[in-house]
Amino acid sequence: MYKKFLITLTDDEIDDLGGIGPEDEYSKEFFRKGFGKDALLEDARYINTEYSLHGSNVDKYCDWLTQNFQYSNRKNHKDRIYFFLKILLANVLISYYRHGFMGYFTIQLKKDIYTKNVYNQSLTAKSVNEVIDYLQDIGWISIGRKHIRPTLKKKGATKRYDWSSLFINGFRDYKIGIGNIVFIGNPIELKKKKELHANKEEPISYSINQDTQELTEEINSINESLKKFEIYIQDRALINFCKKNSKFMEDRGGSISNEGLMQGYYIAKYSQNSYKRVFSRGDFGKGGRLFHHWITDTPKELRKKIIINGKSVIELDFGSMNMHLMYSLIGNSTFSKKDLYQVKGLKKLERNLVKQFCTVAINTSTTYAAKLATYKAIYEKEIKSLKDAPITFVQKLDKVVEEFKLTHLVLWDKYFKSQHRKKDYSVKLNFYESNIACAIMRKCLAKNIPCYSIHDSFLTQVRYKDKLAKIMEDTFLEYFKCLGIDSVSIPPIK
Repeated sequence: MYKKFLITLTDDEIDDLGGIGPEDEYSKEFFRKGFGKDALLEDARYINTEYSLHGSNVDKYCDWLTQNFQYSNRKNHKDRIYFFLKILLANVLISYYRHGFMGYFTIQLKKDIYTKNVYNQSLTAKSVNEVIDYLQDIGWISIGRKHIRPTLKKKGATKRYDWSSLFINGFRDYKIGIGNIVFIGNPIELKKKKELHANKEEPISYSINQDTQELTEEINSINESLKKFEIYIQDRALINFCKKNSKFMEDRGGSISNEGLMQGYYIAKYSQNSYKRVFSRGDFGKGGRLFHHWITDTPKELRKKIIINGKSVIELDFGSMNMHLMYSLIGNSTFSKKDLYQVKGLKKLERNLVKQFCTVAINTSTTYAAKLATYKAIYEKEIKSLKDAPITFVQKLDKVVEEFKLTHLVLWDKYFKSQHRKKDYSVKLNFYESNIACAIMRKCLAKNIPCYSIHDSFLTQVRYKDKLAKIMEDTFLEYFKCLGIDSVSIPPIK
């Protein structure tokens, strides 16, 4: 896959990416001055151990690179060294594309970081330290700064390491590029707040049993099937988008200094070519949405410019998905195939109010809180630009909520009343949605139809539009039939 980037890093392509000649260390330092070395040090990225390199050319590169490494008699010592070395090399390559060879990296070296669990089966602290020490000894990495003071955002004080341009010589000599990068992490992730008042959930370990094994096999199968397709964004469309949306690039750690680096950022993103299914609240019955693939973080405007095996794409999505899931779960098909955010008598802008209110209402403590959250989300982004007075907006919102309540009284009594608030309905609905999404992808891929999920929408080649639409509708219906629900509210597909 990604034939376009299988053998990258020619001299011309280095220039296209805004990089430098691999032997030109002075240019590297000169280039960094424009961005500020200290800022780059602060932004040093941790080694991502979910990525590695694969291929016979990679093995040959590792053989050459470690020719002076002193192996012990420990069992599988060489295998362990190669395992981490390939992880490190993958991160070097990704960093090159992302930063134009000006980035630094950091890594945890303590033993307790590499305990064996469902997310780490093979990596050991000893092998990590041995590889880092060896590469320092031969001059392939150096310390950019020994100590970085912890901040509120970044806990821990770790060394910042600097890549040598010698790595890039090796990639060119052995013809290693983005196509050699593979995902080796666990495709199933279970998250939970580790502290009661923590802002976000973090990965926790879990037991491997028949259920979790089946989940793992399903996502591995989907990811493996997707490898046969070459997928990327049209170059010019990508560059034009990044020019118009500098904040988008900055928020994601990309550079907007020149066209090459903008494009290079997304080429780095292409290495994220596998899905992970992420569950919430420490419960495999909550969440489960598909993340991690670069397509899930790509704005809809850019997704229209994606190319799959040289062909243009179409994106189809389930309309008002959560509402139809709610109706289906209670066996009510009254509004099947209807746009449930378009309440009778309300205008287009008011439809957006309905959609936003529904999204937040099932996760807020009161109707007032839901209205307030809707106000902040909609007024500040959409209505404020029209100079609509806040009081007028509030009155309009009150009317919208009342009309919504009357139209969908059954759902209001079941999901939106105060006694039902904060029942984790959103992540429960995500669970049903993600199950359906996985089933749709499996069916499409079994028919050799490319299919990429962005939660409740799906992307494929234009020629498969009708087939995808039918698979989406049939799968939604079949899923609830399997749950013993005969009266199903099918979302409109558009």
